Amino acid sequence: MSLSTVFVVGLRGFPNVQGGIEKHCSELYPRIVRDSDINVVVLCRANHQPPDIREYRGVVMRPLWSPSSPGIEAFLHTFLGVLYAIVKRPDLLHIHAIGPGIFTLFARMFGLKVVFTHHGFDYKREKWGRVARAILQIGERLALKFSNAAIAVSKVAGAELETKYRRKVEVIRNGVEIYDGRVRRKILSQLGLSEQKYVLSVSRIVEEKRQLDIVDAFLGAATHDTKLVIVGEGGGGKYYDQVCAKIKDRIDIVAPGVIYGDDLLCLYQNCAMFVHASSLEGNPIVVLEAMSFGLHLLVSDIDAHREIELDSADYFPLGDIEVLSTRLSERLARGDFKLDTKKQERIQTEFNWDLVSQRTLNVYNAILDKK
Repeated sequence: MSLSTVFVVGLRGFPNVQGGIEKHCSELYPRIVRDSDINVVVLCRANHQPPDIREYRGVVMRPLWSPSSPGIEAFLHTFLGVLYAIVKRPDLLHIHAIGPGIFTLFARMFGLKVVFTHHGFDYKREKWGRVARAILQIGERLALKFSNAAIAVSKVAGAELETKYRRKVEVIRNGVEIYDGRVRRKILSQLGLSEQKYVLSVSRIVEEKRQLDIVDAFLGAATHDTKLVIVGEGGGGKYYDQVCAKIKDRIDIVAPGVIYGDDLLCLYQNCAMFVHASSLEGNPIVVLEAMSFGLHLLVSDIDAHREIELDSADYFPLGDIEVLSTRLSERLARGDFKLDTKKQERIQTEFNWDLVSQRTLNVYNAILDKK
């Protein structure tokens, strides 16, 4: 049987490229290649993709030019990616996110079969103005109306999209790689950290992730010589500058930028607890990762976090800095940070990348079998 080819567009690239979609794709597509007779070609952005990586765990990485401007980068790169796919004629084109989804109709007009994954309602992000929000909503509408198959990464989003667009949406939630054993702890000494003496936050430093809420809550809490570690990059912008100004010259707050690989695993493994204050998520991989390490959690009570079904004490009201500060003080004073094995067991059974791969393959095969 001849191999089928799937082109992928809508992401920056991988590995070691920050972003939830990037992490999703870096775990999914190597498994697709491993478990099937499908070739995967990722049309990544040349200004983000590591220049020495043109193949990753069996996945072909094909960089295409894209501008550096955040406002138009995804739009123009996806347009070029779809043009490239029209010329090369893959068996399937998989488009990720509602911004790139605006080109679904264009791809279908030229005879391409399209799978679309909805990673979140991006038009609800605080940074977008009226015009950008309208374009993103159009992208969602075109992707849901014209794709051959649609996937949502959360039950909440899947139900809303099915009601809104009156079509079947397959819910395939994100997974987590389970890591066994310990990793080297050199990063702790490099950052001046001690085991279980820091609170960890991991995400891009942008408005909807609300790092300022975490900083303000931490500064108002009784921290008992515990530090706050904020991992992530912001790529500039007003909000990023505000966060940097807030934590400048503080010895109790560490912001090392983006961290990958064993160093990030080490920060997860050795922190006292994990905090995520986001106002907008699809199916948050960083929270699932924290669960996989059995960490104690404090997360905002948005629908995407509620869907994960944590203990009620793990949630705090979105934007309520006073409550978050009080919860931090209480948990740090208690000082009991032993692993939550119940969370780890749930991750293994409910949020498994091998399961994500198999369910995505089922979507692909249902379309490929109709050729």
